Amino acid sequence: MLLLILITILSVCAFLGLWFHITFRQLSKLKDGISYARRQIELHSNSLSGAATVLYQTHSQFALSKKLYNEAVRHYNTALHKPYYFITGSLMGFTNEKLIKENT
Repeated sequence: MLLLILITILSVCAFLGLWFHITFRQLSKLKDGISYARRQIELHSNSLSGAATVLYQTHSQFALSKKLYNEAVRHYNTALHKPYYFITGSLMGFTNEKLIKENT
């Protein structure tokens, strides 16, 4: 009987550890994508001055970076709100990210 209780406790601990590990790995990967997109936005917003042709290309890249950022945020927020990730993600401090306006 004691052996059965010990096996049950170890199984539950292993399941919870694996659950937290998978959640952390997945949400961290999605959050890294958001950080990369945010750096791209900062890079293109800093280079929005110069000649007209360069300005047009940079503005196009800036708009594309905003779209990619918003897409990354949508994927992250969608994953965060799945029940599998929501419980453990909330306990580990993962929160919603905000979208940015694409037309500014």
